[in-house]
Amino acid sequence: MSSKKFTRLVAAAVATGFLATAAPAGAQAQSSVPPELQSIADQVKKGLSDLQRQIPGSSTGASIGNIQLGPWVATQPQPVSNGGFGALWVDTPHGPRRFLIDVPAGYDPARPFPVMVGIPAYQDTSENFRNYSRLKWSSIGRDAIIVYPDSWHQSWEGNPTGTSAPGQDIDFIRRVIDRVQASYNIDRGRIYATGMSTGSGMAAVLGCHASDLFAGVAPVSGAYFDAVDAGCQNNSIAFINVHGMSDEQHAYNGGFRYGLHYYGGREMMERYAHRNNCSAHRTEHPLPGGATKVIAHGCSKPTEHIRVPGGHLWWYKPSTADEIWAFLSQQRR
Repeated sequence: MSSKKFTRLVAAAVATGFLATAAPAGAQAQSSVPPELQSIADQVKKGLSDLQRQIPGSSTGASIGNIQLGPWVATQPQPVSNGGFGALWVDTPHGPRRFLIDVPAGYDPARPFPVMVGIPAYQDTSENFRNYSRLKWSSIGRDAIIVYPDSWHQSWEGNPTGTSAPGQDIDFIRRVIDRVQASYNIDRGRIYATGMSTGSGMAAVLGCHASDLFAGVAPVSGAYFDAVDAGCQNNSIAFINVHGMSDEQHAYNGGFRYGLHYYGGREMMERYAHRNNCSAHRTEHPLPGGATKVIAHGCSKPTEHIRVPGGHLWWYKPSTADEIWAFLSQQRR
């Protein structure tokens, strides 16, 4: 329901005096309220309920008139227990699709938790990405619910190896977030994405086309074909990427693969710096393993890049998972 329509309905209810005198749901069968006013009240209640669900961390009741708003309540049971790992499915227009989920040991339904989306590479599995990315065993696994969506035919949209239609994988990941929210108290202002190689390209697709949902993205060893950064929403979004200076699959300075152009690691960071209205000022800071962090300044949303003296890898020195979480965990949409 749009905010304007909701406001008109509230005004109509108040004008009739119905909002202040609405009977409890159990008594409505005996009410003599005209049907048209009952319809207004029902829509107002639905709008209030929707609003309550959108308030991050709502865990206490509220009321307007005699209409009570309860605390946040999951609509479905918690399918994976605290500290647990499992597989869930969502329906899509192209059939059911699977994702894996890690729930922190300290998950508390009384407070909203951030969500990290971890996206596997071309011809890789979610299970394998989960194992080598070590997200679960990093600071991310302590603080956030982690989901690992399965690719469509082993690749992702925006990549020449992908078979997904434009928007298909974005829609799937949106459905994953909604499915998680049905069972867990999540903070929709703190949803993030990372990925490896082609999955990294998909993280960039989300930064480009789903900045209304994601607070930040962190691609690693990215496959940044032109399509992953075309036709963007052009909203500011926090961005950090990690790229090896001797990457043999997607060169640090960009190039061509499958006959198509792709952006380099630093170049992709600069594209986000432009979108985030950063100044020309950059500073460099040493990291373990001979890596260097490049920070753009004057940005509407933080924008950073880590270059590593290595190849097409997910690094443990510096710890990729911990580095990207130190950045992303501070960001809110």
